[in-house]
Amino acid sequence: GPALDALAGKRVVVTGAVAREGLGAGGKDDPGVLVFKEIREFREHAGPPVTASDSGATFVRTATGKVEKPAKGRTRIVVDFFNPDSESPPASVGSRVIFGSGLGGMRVTCVEAATGAVIWKTATPHPAFGAPAVAGDRVVVGVGNGNFVESAAQPAGAVVCLSLQDGKELWTARVGDTVIGAVALYEGRAYACSRDGNVHVLDLATGKGVAKLAAKSPMVSSPAVTADAVYVSADSGSIYAFDRLQGSLRFSMALTPGTPIFSSPAVSDGKLFVGTRSKGVFVIADRPRDRGGLRSDPGRTGCADDLGLPLIEGDEASAVARTDRPVAPSTTTGDLAFSASGGKLVCASDLGATLWSIDLECDPPPSVSGDKVFICGKSSIQARKIVD
Repeated sequence: GPALDALAGKRVVVTGAVAREGLGAGGKDDPGVLVFKEIREFREHAGPPVTASDSGATFVRTATGKVEKPAKGRTRIVVDFFNPDSESPPASVGSRVIFGSGLGGMRVTCVEAATGAVIWKTATPHPAFGAPAVAGDRVVVGVGNGNFVESAAQPAGAVVCLSLQDGKELWTARVGDTVIGAVALYEGRAYACSRDGNVHVLDLATGKGVAKLAAKSPMVSSPAVTADAVYVSADSGSIYAFDRLQGSLRFSMALTPGTPIFSSPAVSDGKLFVGTRSKGVFVIADRPRDRGGLRSDPGRTGCADDLGLPLIEGDEASAVARTDRPVAPSTTTGDLAFSASGGKLVCASDLGATLWSIDLECDPPPSVSGDKVFICGKSSIQARKIVD
């Protein structure tokens, strides 16, 4: 009350119970105003901002700023430097820490690790949710006007490259939609997953586009880049592996069809790790030679993966065309196998365990696309969910 008002114009540290007022008043992304409902203590303070860890059990906060007492309305504590909506992991380089700010911030900030003193801050064209990546004297971050679950009405995104020394913009590459994950930097190139369904490959020196790797599904995670491959996860519930040098698709695998994968894949010890919302963490590795590769036999009906029918070449083409070599009424996708026989459609794992089955009018060969398996009946076509 009056004791705090008497310090108008001076810098203070205030601790108390807080509440947020006006949340969403100006739209779904309006953070409102943080208000002290009960002040427990305050004092003058001339040093760096004072922080207080929060156990999560209470709404007690500490703020450091200058006291302002307007002619009308409530007394305000104006903080020195407001960092709203800073959701991504920061990057540390020597004695510096670099982080992005999203809604209400739209910038990248570099501070001294020891004191929090601002070294530089650079505005970005859109909220910076992605974790900054650093290579040499360059800081690269993805930005955009969408979020983890949806694109904006008029989607826009970009990859921004800044100078580590002073934050000067070196280049900005516009892309079709938000880049929300970290940008992977490898051998002079930047790899950015976008909600526009592409992995954008950019020249790190100039920002010019080198290639687009099409997953055909929004991506909000970070790519895992190795010497020979680029691995990504997507809203389709699938993971995709691209050849890093050629840009071609090596394989795709439906892990959680119909449920987006937000987790960024990671590579270690020859294995690919990716987390999911409902099925835990998957670990994927090359199969032993005696069990075949990740993709299905292109001579069979259906799709090798969820990007469509494979090319049919050589002797396998004759297996499809010749009546004396009938096609087996089954298809595989990822590590699932579908077969139709005895009036049933059966979904089994690659180890032979039956996951589910349904009754059929006849036994046509099934076909797989995306998160569905298709079966022709006597007078209709059925589409069934892969998961159940």
